[in-house]
Amino acid sequence: MFPSVPILNKVALLLFVLAIGIKVVFYDSYSLNEIVAYSVVTALIGLQTVKSGYNIPFTILLLIIGARGVDFKKILQIYITVVGSIVLFATICSLLGVIDNLRYWQENTESYRNSFGILHCTDYSSHMFFLFLAYFYLRNKKLRILEYLYFTLFAALVFMATKGKLDFICMLAMILIFAVGNLTEKEFFGKKFRRIWQVMWKIVGPLSMPLGVAIMFVMTFAYSEDNGFLSSLDNIITNRLMFGQKAINQSGLSLFGKSLEFVGNGGTEVVPSKDEYNFPDCSFVYVMLCYGIVILAVIVFAHILACINQGNDIYLMYAIALVSLNCMISHHLLDISYNPFILCLVATAIPKGIKLNDKSKIQYSLNT
Repeated sequence: MFPSVPILNKVALLLFVLAIGIKVVFYDSYSLNEIVAYSVVTALIGLQTVKSGYNIPFTILLLIIGARGVDFKKILQIYITVVGSIVLFATICSLLGVIDNLRYWQENTESYRNSFGILHCTDYSSHMFFLFLAYFYLRNKKLRILEYLYFTLFAALVFMATKGKLDFICMLAMILIFAVGNLTEKEFFGKKFRRIWQVMWKIVGPLSMPLGVAIMFVMTFAYSEDNGFLSSLDNIITNRLMFGQKAINQSGLSLFGKSLEFVGNGGTEVVPSKDEYNFPDCSFVYVMLCYGIVILAVIVFAHILACINQGNDIYLMYAIALVSLNCMISHHLLDISYNPFILCLVATAIPKGIKLNDKSKIQYSLNT
């Protein structure tokens, strides 16, 4: 809810592109296969940008190229510092009245949903989920009982203030998965359970996103008010299926996306009617409509490859599965201010004792 300053946005974008360019030219080296792969993806995203007018995938591609060979944990540390500070600052400013705290009255609970300086209350709870997830990934096996208790309490407070059901469920699932995982690592349930758990997540990680895409597409296309099961489910997930199908019917499908005008909540306390509202909150439907079937396929395929190559990082498997679950309902898959895990596709650990500009010794491998 802070006012936008266009000139600052342009300067920040210019510095961003310049920084990525310097890294690529002076610090990175690429194999022929990598050059071909990046060239093909760049060509596809370039075609998408021309066809749809949206440059978000191209920005994400630059970030991914910039993250190549960088320690992913350092990226997450910066993400928590930057995004956490901005969200905290926005929260304080909204409570002090410096910027608007958009509030939405909820009839069934007879209480207000607060956005705390973010465009919508569910966006605020989504910020909390991704910040929690980044923290849990960084702490991994070092997490302690008190941390689980504190984060459970904080998740409950965020839910009471925002009524963000999806993110609350994802936060509880995250706490449960990491807790069971850590107990399993300590062989609390026995060695056999530990082996089963590790094998299971090596399968769940790569399959989580394609399964999420398949499930949401099947249910969205099959949705009908006459279908009792899907209609009841749609009420639980706040009409995601109905609005997804409505957006598809209005916009149609395309290989490389198209420029679309969606009406949704956020940025104002005026809530559009169901007839006006057509925003597809599901990330997979949103990406397919705006950026096209081809770009969605590239994103899913890249996640599968990253999970296969980094399958030994069980905590990353937890994170990708939780991100996939969250993106079935929310639209933040390609929003770097929410989802930093898109950068795990190429970011990796750099061996100790090797300098970044020592091109002859750096091993840029996803399974480092």
